[in-house]
Amino acid sequence: MLQHLGVQIVCRDKVQRSLAASGGVLSHSKLDRFEGDGPLPVRVIRDTGFYVQTAYMLVPRKLELYAGTSYVFSDFGRPKEFLGGANWYWADNRNYRVNLHLVRVDKSPVSSTFGFYIGGLRGTVLAIGGTVLF
Repeated sequence: MLQHLGVQIVCRDKVQRSLAASGGVLSHSKLDRFEGDGPLPVRVIRDTGFYVQTAYMLVPRKLELYAGTSYVFSDFGRPKEFLGGANWYWADNRNYRVNLHLVRVDKSPVSSTFGFYIGGLRGTVLAIGGTVLF
């Protein structure tokens, strides 16, 4: 059974600088009923994990800095990631953005959502990208 609990907090001041933080905890309390074409090495898998991320709008409507980390604790290891980056909204609009993203990955059990790395990677990834939304 997968259990997940998440929290998100956003604070703003008078100058429109904002601090956002979010985090969550997950637990696979019992993964079982595996099927295979031969003997299986385990009958049950249990693991837990968490993520924490934060972002701060350093220059209102222009420059955002962010950082985060995640860990998984299981019988198969302790995969984790540490990340940080910046978003530059060059047109004072969230529709136009340049992003710098740095992530240190240690045996991630899954691939990243946006294609920064593939499952099992161990290393550092530097990505620079742009977004234009219509």
